[in-house]
Amino acid sequence: MVTNFLKKINSFFSNFINQTVNTNHFFFIFFFLLLSLLGFLKASFLFTIYSTLQALLLTLILLFIDSIIKSKFLKKIYIAIIFFILLFYFANYILVCLMDASLIFAFRMFFSGGLENFFITLRAVNFNFSISVIILSLVALIPTVGILLYQITHKIKLFKKLKSITYKHLLISTLSILFLLISIDISVNKSNNFNIEKNQKRLPLGSNIISATTTPTKKFLIKPKNSELLLNDLKINNLKLKEKPNIIIFVVETTRKDFITEDIAPNLFAFKNENISFEKSYSSANNTAASWFSIFHSNHSLFWTETKKTNEIGSIPLNVFKKLGYKINVYTSSEMTYFQMDKLIFGKNRSLADNFFDFSKTSTNPANRDFDTINAFKNDLLDDNNKKSNIFIVFLDSPHSDYAWHESYTPKKYPFAKQLNYITLSQSRKDLPLIINRYKNSLGYIDYLFSDVVKTLKNKNIYDDSIIVFTGDHGEEFDENGALFHSSHLNEYQLSVPIFYKLSSKKSISTNITSHIDIFPTLLHIVTDIDFSKYFNGSSIFSKDINNYTISVNQKGALPPDEVLITYENNSSSGSIKNRDNLNYFELFVDPLENLDNEILKDITSYK
Repeated sequence: MVTNFLKKINSFFSNFINQTVNTNHFFFIFFFLLLSLLGFLKASFLFTIYSTLQALLLTLILLFIDSIIKSKFLKKIYIAIIFFILLFYFANYILVCLMDASLIFAFRMFFSGGLENFFITLRAVNFNFSISVIILSLVALIPTVGILLYQITHKIKLFKKLKSITYKHLLISTLSILFLLISIDISVNKSNNFNIEKNQKRLPLGSNIISATTTPTKKFLIKPKNSELLLNDLKINNLKLKEKPNIIIFVVETTRKDFITEDIAPNLFAFKNENISFEKSYSSANNTAASWFSIFHSNHSLFWTETKKTNEIGSIPLNVFKKLGYKINVYTSSEMTYFQMDKLIFGKNRSLADNFFDFSKTSTNPANRDFDTINAFKNDLLDDNNKKSNIFIVFLDSPHSDYAWHESYTPKKYPFAKQLNYITLSQSRKDLPLIINRYKNSLGYIDYLFSDVVKTLKNKNIYDDSIIVFTGDHGEEFDENGALFHSSHLNEYQLSVPIFYKLSSKKSISTNITSHIDIFPTLLHIVTDIDFSKYFNGSSIFSKDINNYTISVNQKGALPPDEVLITYENNSSSGSIKNRDNLNYFELFVDPLENLDNEILKDITSYK
């Protein structure tokens, strides 16, 4: 019985593979040419060959599926799906050319935090109505075009010889191409030529077949310390302060440190030179949410995803200031509901904030929102009841995405782009200098607003007694390392941010390198004269035990980061963190391995 069954299977298989492949060969040749075209642009010879082979492999697989679909209705749906694949591939190509980031990355960033984050992200990148209409029109039109093209080309008889292709030919071709791709992967991995892997976001399959492997240096627990237990450990209930100077914290979107110059931002440049700044100052992440977490929790961005799940009480440092008798006032142009950052920073129902002024919905233009934000803040500074015991936290948004400024500000006289055309910019960088000038103008506008606040403080005679911190959430890349904007690379351009302090202390600074996680330990040290560094990953800049390195992570939406950069005072190491065991454990991969001090990993998961 078994023998007869096997014979039937063998007979069926023999008959099947010798059958002629009945499909629209012309249509799939057209599909292959379109798919392989982008592999030829801005690519090495080996990458072009590899990309073309992948395009051919994908085409053969899709051709096979088409040949076995008999229903005309299902075939129309299938052809529509194929054209969506082409649309996806071209959109992916544009995004890779812009940001060196794949469309999968964009979807992960958009949707991993829920539908609300999706719409916030669209607003943040100035995704306007006209762009929405164009995209919706394409989505509606492309399936129809695909079906019509399939029907027209099906009648073309130019490729009669292709009608004799059998499933046996198809199988042999598919296996041969797969063998070639695997062979190339093995060859380049052995020769340490990782050009294909580094550019795999552009490949038709989105990845090479066999990725290079890296040896893990150490496994470590990712679980952060419990926020409520940590707050209890601080034991500050009986601590009384003689003085409670006002603390003003500016957190500005997309502010790159090397653009704070005398020409672009003269007031911030002067503020930097008159007060405390650092040779190296870095964001803890190349995206907003993880950076905000590190600033206000004083912990590595590695923890932000896990902390977001469990934290109900908000920032531990802000809780400490609250217990010390400080009033917390928030003025924001940015949307604080992004990844529920308002809860993560200010606690459930924003309970830590005594006043919360949200201007994020008042205008689609971030510069207008910033203008309203600063005016509200200045009005409160004029209140005589606000001379002491206040923390003022100001979030500004003008340098993000469209690089905006208010009509009240007169930009520099150098020429600038009127707007950003992302599709044109993806293929040509000729207008990049004009876009950079536009970015400079947005920073000039922030400088103008900052100067206005300083004048108000001085007019009220409260500037000298105030503690002021100015920082950016992350930097911005302008094709220095093959990408534009942020959230794609861990490098100097996307991570180097200003961290400027105006402090009342005359103590000696203990470091030339700092990051976001050091801000609040420093502020607590100044106000209490107690070093709380042992309770946080960050340290006071006056602490003798401050780290000589910073840790920054890459954007991955609401998911745990999968890439880390460790920057020392003299150099840096980069690598990836791969998830294991339901987020409980991670493996840190670093290249080159010898550059990583394993003692760093101990600090990531424990108090110092």
